[in-house]
Amino acid sequence: MKIITALFSIALLVGCEGNSDSYVTPQETPDSAYKELDSAYQELDPTYQESDPINHQALPRPSSGVYDEKFGGQETIAPLEIKTEPGSDYYVKLESVANRGHTMTIYIHGGDTVSVKVPLGRYLIKYTSGDTWYGEQDNVYFGEEGFFQADESFNFTNIGNQISGYTVTLYQVVNGNLETLPIDKSQF
Repeated sequence: MKIITALFSIALLVGCEGNSDSYVTPQETPDSAYKELDSAYQELDPTYQESDPINHQALPRPSSGVYDEKFGGQETIAPLEIKTEPGSDYYVKLESVANRGHTMTIYIHGGDTVSVKVPLGRYLIKYTSGDTWYGEQDNVYFGEEGFFQADESFNFTNIGNQISGYTVTLYQVVNGNLETLPIDKSQF
């Protein structure tokens, strides 16, 4: 088995307390809308077949931004910026090292940059990417794409009213200082 690692860049952001941020959240789409879309595609192209190799229906892409947040009421004050290159979309998971149940998931269209605020603490960053979104049901995401984790954790701190944050680029950069490692889907 060949293991592929890529170098990415990270940058430390320093800010002051009290900044506010807004989040983009996905809108719920009723199941009937998906059926109508399938019917419309079928009418336009009688040879149309769902290209889902894993028996799940492709869903509309969510907006770039926070997809879900479970921080147990903790104040979100530390900045995190994630940059992507054009192409495949990304589904990123920020997971607390101290409490694995405290997470934030972020959907990012390829080429977009998303800025969010997170609670202070140490986090793991995991991600998967792909071209067709199947959603979170049954942990399908983009199908059988790979799953990755940054090789180091990210520590968001507040020292002397200086809040540390990070900028992460999820594409290869020259002299990048972050490596990602493949992980099993069950670890995502």
